Amino acid sequence: MKKAPFEILDEQTLEAPGWVLFGCTDTREALPPLTIHRHDFIEMVFIAGGTQVYEAGGRIYPLRAGEGFLSRAGEAHSSSGHPQAPALFYWIQLDPSRPDFLGLAPPHAEALRQALTGFEGSTFTFPLSAKTALARIFAAVKAGSPLQRHHAVSRLRSLLYTVLCREEVGGTAGAGDAAAAGAGMSADIARAAEHIGAHPEETLSLETLAGLAHLSLARFKVRFRQEVGEPPRAYINGVRMERAKALLREGQCVTDVALRLGFDTPNYFATVFKKHTAMTPSAWRAARKEI
Repeated sequence: MKKAPFEILDEQTLEAPGWVLFGCTDTREALPPLTIHRHDFIEMVFIAGGTQVYEAGGRIYPLRAGEGFLSRAGEAHSSSGHPQAPALFYWIQLDPSRPDFLGLAPPHAEALRQALTGFEGSTFTFPLSAKTALARIFAAVKAGSPLQRHHAVSRLRSLLYTVLCREEVGGTAGAGDAAAAGAGMSADIARAAEHIGAHPEETLSLETLAGLAHLSLARFKVRFRQEVGEPPRAYINGVRMERAKALLREGQCVTDVALRLGFDTPNYFATVFKKHTAMTPSAWRAARKEI
């Protein structure tokens, strides 16, 4: 049986005041677009691997690993018609109105409440270490002992403090911007990722990219997946699919786009494109014309 692409833990499982939901989505194929919706609570989405697109307040936010999206209680948001691309991400819903929010003493709960409700903007960044922390928090809450679950709540509080304090001191260049492409990456891996982004139509060997990062091929693969959240080849294909969309919007035929991007056959290009968009190239272009 095919594994569901997401898991959700509810408030009864979480056993932490004001922590309403904790979800994990891990999918290798695109999911349908996220329709316009609202939540009764604050929601924070942490992209641990791959990319996602969100829209709120008339603005579109393309995000990658190491970046996150925050929606306020009652705020309408969606993916602006974009399919949910293959990715690993976690989301939490919080109700900071609880006086004992996340088990904190009232003065500390109030400080965290004010920071969350007063958050400016819709995006944030988080450090590389948080990607691993999120997986461990989820596992501990799902199947850990009472002591491990209590520790998981403590780690969640620490993560929230890290994100909110980074924003207070201006620790981000603006999620979704090119300058933030290295969010959560070391300089070596960021250099390789930037090279991929600058050369979407070239056939890039992993050996060349490893050389740019001054790493052995084996070490490069491990480090890239750890820091970016997906293997190098999957990241390359994601960048190429964004370039494919631009070429299709310009009116180029599917075969020409496939060959331009280095795919051996249009059929294989269509398979990869559908994996990232949930649509064939021809259907995607037709849908764009209807908008």
